[in-house]
Amino acid sequence: MHLARKNLFGVWVMHAIQKSYHSLSLLFDLNLDRLLYLATIIVALGAGAFLGTLLH
Repeated sequence: MHLARKNLFGVWVMHAIQKSYHSLSLLFDLNLDRLLYLATIIVALGAGAFLGTLLH
Protein backbone atom coordinates (compact mmCIF):
# COMPACT_ATOMS: atom_id res chain seq x y z
CA MET A 1 0.00 0.00 0.00
CA HIS A 2 2.89 2.33 0.75
CA LEU A 3 4.20 1.89 -2.80
CA ALA A 4 0.80 2.75 -4.25
CA ARG A 5 0.74 6.05 -2.32
CA LYS A 6 4.26 6.86 -3.38
CA ASN A 7 3.44 6.11 -7.01
CA LEU A 8 0.25 8.18 -6.83
CA PHE A 9 2.20 11.06 -5.29
CA GLY A 10 4.85 10.77 -8.02
CA VAL A 11 2.15 10.89 -10.70
CA TRP A 12 0.61 13.95 -9.02
CA VAL A 13 3.99 15.71 -8.90
CA MET A 14 4.66 14.92 -12.56
CA HIS A 15 1.21 16.23 -13.51
CA ALA A 16 1.84 19.45 -11.56
CA ILE A 17 5.22 19.92 -13.29
CA GLN A 18 3.65 19.41 -16.71
CA LYS A 19 0.88 21.92 -15.98
CA SER A 20 3.44 24.44 -14.76
CA TYR A 21 5.51 23.96 -17.89
CA HIS A 22 2.47 24.52 -20.13
CA SER A 23 1.51 27.64 -18.16
CA LEU A 24 5.01 29.09 -18.41
CA SER A 25 5.14 28.26 -22.11
CA LEU A 26 1.86 30.10 -22.70
CA LEU A 27 3.07 33.09 -20.68
CA PHE A 28 6.29 33.21 -22.71
CA ASP A 29 4.34 33.02 -25.99
CA LEU A 30 2.07 35.90 -24.95
CA ASN A 31 5.00 38.05 -23.89
CA LEU A 32 6.85 37.21 -27.11
CA ASP A 33 3.85 38.48 -29.10
CA ARG A 34 3.90 41.74 -27.13
CA LEU A 35 7.61 42.17 -27.82
CA LEU A 36 7.09 41.54 -31.53
CA TYR A 37 4.29 44.14 -31.65
CA LEU A 38 6.51 46.66 -29.88
CA ALA A 39 9.44 45.92 -32.21
CA THR A 40 7.18 46.30 -35.27
CA ILE A 41 5.93 49.68 -34.09
CA ILE A 42 9.46 50.90 -33.37
CA VAL A 43 10.72 49.77 -36.79
CA ALA A 44 7.73 51.39 -38.53
CA LEU A 45 8.27 54.68 -36.71
CA GLY A 46 11.98 54.59 -37.53
CA ALA A 47 11.28 53.89 -41.21
CA GLY A 48 8.74 56.70 -41.30
CA ALA A 49 11.22 59.12 -39.74
CA PHE A 50 13.91 58.06 -42.21
CA LEU A 51 11.61 58.55 -45.20
CA GLY A 52 10.45 61.86 -43.76
CA THR A 53 14.01 63.16 -43.69
CA LEU A 54 14.61 62.02 -47.29
CA LEU A 55 11.45 63.57 -48.68
CA HIS A 56 11.55 66.82 -46.72
